[in-house]
Amino acid sequence: MLAEYSRRLRLAIRRRQSRFWGSAALLVGSSVLAQLMTVASMPLVTRLFSAEQIGAISVFIAFLAMPSVCATMRYEGALLLARDDAESTRIKALATWSVAGVAILSGALLAGFRASGVFGLAVLPWWSALAAVPVVHGLGMSAVFRAARIRRADFTILAATAAIRNSSNIAVRLVGGAFGAGTAALLAAEVVAAWASMRRLAGAGVRATYREVRGVPLGELRETARRWIRFPAYETPSMLLDQLAAGAPLLIIADRLGPGPAGLFAIAYRVATLPNVHLGAAVGDVFRSSFAGHVRADDVASARRLYGRLLVRAMGFSALYLVPTVLLAPRLFGFVFGAAWKDAGGLVPWIAAWAATMLIVSPLSPLLQILQRQNLKWIYDVSAVLAMVLAAVFVADGNLGEYTRALAMAGIASNAVYLVILTVAVRDM
Repeated sequence: MLAEYSRRLRLAIRRRQSRFWGSAALLVGSSVLAQLMTVASMPLVTRLFSAEQIGAISVFIAFLAMPSVCATMRYEGALLLARDDAESTRIKALATWSVAGVAILSGALLAGFRASGVFGLAVLPWWSALAAVPVVHGLGMSAVFRAARIRRADFTILAATAAIRNSSNIAVRLVGGAFGAGTAALLAAEVVAAWASMRRLAGAGVRATYREVRGVPLGELRETARRWIRFPAYETPSMLLDQLAAGAPLLIIADRLGPGPAGLFAIAYRVATLPNVHLGAAVGDVFRSSFAGHVRADDVASARRLYGRLLVRAMGFSALYLVPTVLLAPRLFGFVFGAAWKDAGGLVPWIAAWAATMLIVSPLSPLLQILQRQNLKWIYDVSAVLAMVLAAVFVADGNLGEYTRALAMAGIASNAVYLVILTVAVRDM
């Protein structure tokens, strides 16, 4: 009997492992396709738009990343832990109302900062504040619908989303750039991409979701908000700091050196972090689903094994990515993207080293949310922001290369702190 039980247990573990890596392969494959589309379009984009225009839209994206990532007040994380469909609906309602409010607030804040001329936002047209509202709304609701898909382990839809988002963005950029629309085309591309992603994740359920949300009584919303208070109380401020640290390098460069250098940095950063944008997110989605399943089942041993296996593989992949990027990017950048962008190639090795450490911690980061140990992430968030501030102070009168080196080293140090925090959280389960 004991031998038969052990055999069945081993088979069950193998099946779970097979499903995990099969789902991960599906999302990674779709992400690779999305990356190839982005890579193929970038030489055209850099020839259709100036460094100043790309710098301006990059500042727009970096600024809106902060409200976008916390537009739901992080209630989408609670969707993975909801006990039943009724509670899931109430959590979805909280997240949806939050998205609407944050989207409007984002537009007002952008208008104010643009008028003040900080972070290079003054180069944006006045109506960029209006564009901010649908961008934040689309990205916020995409997070809600994505969480619902992950809860159901519906990875087929998730696999197609990255390609649809990227293709929408690329199409608008290329058409608008060909007609000389400049910054307006880049802003329109962000709006279209955000809503294309939301519609794909929601399927035919966008209107049904809004009707369902409006039907949730206020009393039930208050009760649900109290039950899941750790998500907005701990995780929302944490994610704001996280995105501030992530966006700070570009915003610092735009503020200190202007939109032109910011555009060079933005393209170098985009190339160096391509695996993080899609691969890290894809594997992280599958890890989130599987790890949450182990936690709901109180299967601590399986959760720890999953963490260990993914950590080893992420380290291996980041090393495979880093070596050719460091060797080839400086030599090929000017040829691929145009002579005007040659100097950006010299920035790539430093950013790639930083991105390699991101690629290790990014897929593992959802575990703090699942374990509801969001308070631990504050250690990383504070250290990351402080590191960026110190780096900017250290090279206050430097050039673009000096800023890039200092900011990259600050990012590497912060990610090392994050890895220690994640490992401690898993050990203490």
